[in-house]
Amino acid sequence: MITLRSDVQRPLYVGEIDGNFSDLDGRLRDIETRGLLGIALADVSWDAVGEEVTFSYEDGQTYGPIELPASMFKARGDWVIGTPYEARDLVTVSGSSYVARGDHVAGAFADDLLAGKWQVVAAAGKDPFAVSGPFNALKVYSLGDSVFYAAAGFAVQRVVYVPTGGLPAGTLPGARDPATGFPHWLPVTEPSRAFDIAVDNNGKLTAGQNILNRLTGVPYKLPANLAGSTFNLPFSAPSADMTFRITRLNAAGSGGQIGTVLFKAGSTVGTATLTETAFAAGDLLLVNAPDVASAQTTGAQFVIVARAS
Repeated sequence: MITLRSDVQRPLYVGEIDGNFSDLDGRLRDIETRGLLGIALADVSWDAVGEEVTFSYEDGQTYGPIELPASMFKARGDWVIGTPYEARDLVTVSGSSYVARGDHVAGAFADDLLAGKWQVVAAAGKDPFAVSGPFNALKVYSLGDSVFYAAAGFAVQRVVYVPTGGLPAGTLPGARDPATGFPHWLPVTEPSRAFDIAVDNNGKLTAGQNILNRLTGVPYKLPANLAGSTFNLPFSAPSADMTFRITRLNAAGSGGQIGTVLFKAGSTVGTATLTETAFAAGDLLLVNAPDVASAQTTGAQFVIVARAS
């Protein structure tokens, strides 16, 4: 038995301290000899609709339900009449790709398609890389629409499954149809690799002073409005608006201003305005201080997030 100071309301005697260590030693030796007593698994239940598993133990505890990862599509090659197909089987017909919506034996393809046994994934002649822009949670997307999805590293995501009644606005890439388990979106490209370009200084900047002159080695892009970037004035906010200029010059020295970072009066956090711009090997990225010198530029710190092309 362990003797606690809080129980006896006094400092422990030497014998009590030794007794505590002896008690702990005995318990550890018992574990080493017999091992820990496990709790047996009593039952494993499976929910085929939700694709979830629940574990039940003899002491009454349960863990779950746990959603299991579902397979995407199983490639079966060209569609063949009379073939038994299972849900998520992927076939090709006349250059288009279709996925089975449930188990069935293939009849005439046109009849099966009309009966809802197949869902088109990629229509022949439709470019999956024709991206409509960034994902918009307020927009209703149609089959074959492609978007850039910032939460997936700006990878291109494409709508491949639309349930009866249409795809509800706000259906995020990664979401699955609750009735079939089919993914509504599939990635078309890998996420682009992001990296930081740091801009900082210790002193007050002079009017128009260049604070970044970066030569491009590996091609990259600056995303629209420098999404994910940060712009801070650590010491004090300006009393009037002030604007930093961002410029791109190519290896021949041609180019011009591509964006700005605006610090509104009273704010220490800047906002960028910039159209997505690609930088090739040999291009220069320049950042210049406002045209009017200000003590508030002291210690200005920018972290520009770029993405490898």
